[in-house]
Amino acid sequence: MGLSIVELGMRIEDEFRITIPDEVYGDLKTVGDLHRWVFEQTAAEAVSTDGFCLHPAAFVRIRRALVNVMGVPRGSMRLQTPLSQVIPVTGRIERWMALQRAAGVRFPELRFRKSLARLRATTFLVVLAGLLCWLPFVADPTIAAILAVAPATMVAGMIFLVINDHYFAAFQNQFPEDVQTVADLTVHIANTQRNTLLFSLKQVELNDSERSEVIWQKVKHIVSDVLDRPEADIIPSARFIEDLGAD
Repeated sequence: MGLSIVELGMRIEDEFRITIPDEVYGDLKTVGDLHRWVFEQTAAEAVSTDGFCLHPAAFVRIRRALVNVMGVPRGSMRLQTPLSQVIPVTGRIERWMALQRAAGVRFPELRFRKSLARLRATTFLVVLAGLLCWLPFVADPTIAAILAVAPATMVAGMIFLVINDHYFAAFQNQFPEDVQTVADLTVHIANTQRNTLLFSLKQVELNDSERSEVIWQKVKHIVSDVLDRPEADIIPSARFIEDLGAD
C-alpha cells in the first residue's frame, strides 16, 4: 500500500471510528467501494457529528422539504439545481415560508427585485422631502401655495408609511444574490445554524438513504483532501490509483 492509501485509511478510521482490516484494502478499488464498505460497517448512531462539516445535514433537510412541500422528485435534486427551477416566482413567498417550516431551519429573507427596491427607496425619499421642504417657510406669507400643498403631502406620506411594507411585501420574492442554488442555500444554513443541525443529528436517527448521503459527503471530502483532487472528481466510479493518482 502506498502512503496516500495508508493516510486515507487512517482518516476514514478516525472519522468513522472503525478499523479497516488489511485484507479489505485490496477490495476497495473505487470511491464507491469505500463508501459502500463504510456504510455497511457503520451503525446509524456511529455517524459522528463532532467536527463534522454540516453541509450534508443541511442538504438532507432542504431536499426533504422540497420533496414534501413542492413535490420535487427526490432523485432529481442536485446541489447545483437553481432554486428558481424548483420554487417558481408565483406563490414563492408562501412556499418559501412552508419550506422553512418543513426543513425546521431559518431560510434567508427573500429580496426585492433591484428595480423595485430602487423605486421603493426613491418613493420614500420623495415623500420625506415633501414632508420636510415646506417647514422652513411656514412663517412666510408669500409662499401660501406651499402651505396649501403641505397637508396633502403629509397625508400622502402617512398613507405611504402605513401601506408601504404591506404593499411592497407582495413583491419581496427574489432570492438573495448569494443564494441562487440548492448548494448556496445549503452553505447558508450550515454556516448560520450549526447548533440546530448538530442537535437534530444527535436527536433524530437518519434513515438509510439520508445516512448514506451523509457518509458519502464525508468520504468524498476526505478523499478530496488526502489525494488533493477537486471534489468534482470524486465520483463513485473513480478508481483510487488509475483515476485519482493515489500511490
